[in-house]
Amino acid sequence: KGHKYMTVVVDHDRGRVVWMHQGHGEKVFDLFFETLTEAQRASIRVITGDGARWIDECAFRWCPMAERILDGFHIVSWATDALDKVRTAAWREARKKG
Repeated sequence: KGHKYMTVVVDHDRGRVVWMHQGHGEKVFDLFFETLTEAQRASIRVITGDGARWIDECAFRWCPMAERILDGFHIVSWATDALDKVRTAAWREARKKG
């Protein structure tokens, strides 16, 4: 895709970035969890991110008690894409009918 990715871990309670690393994916996410103690990992209650399956697997492996939540950015993006498809189909259908 030509994108440059940055993995960012945010403490949502305090509203601050706690860790950043160039790249993305399971190996990068593992690097974050490896910096934490077992007690710190156990204190994580929520993990947010996009719908990538690797996030689910990584979150469960490191923080099995944490709730996995899809982030709002991706939910809005997916809903907008779906709505655009419906609008396009409706427009084409209306044009056919004249």
